[in-house]
Amino acid sequence: MIVAAVFLAVGLAAPADQFFIISSVDAAHARIIVKRPTDVTAVLTIPSTAKLRGERGETLGIGDFRAGDTIYAVVTPSPQGPLVASSIRRGAMTLTELRRRYLPELPQ
Repeated sequence: MIVAAVFLAVGLAAPADQFFIISSVDAAHARIIVKRPTDVTAVLTIPSTAKLRGERGETLGIGDFRAGDTIYAVVTPSPQGPLVASSIRRGAMTLTELRRRYLPELPQ
């Protein structure tokens, strides 16, 4: 909520994807347990239509993700509880990306 308010206050659009750290992967049930930067845990359901990409844009399968990977995911809430991911991109949180997403008021 605070992050969204900051983006609105400075006139920037919030990124479409969200940053997560993978806690565990359940490939058999197409689920990934993730943590937000705030340490809140969430379950991501991965439908067969989801686009899964690596750092260089290569196509991945759910079994290619590991605990500790950092990802950017476009998600929507599900009435059943878990978030549903339409795309996931594996990638590091760089200092530039951190400032862009969470601290836009600081000089680059």
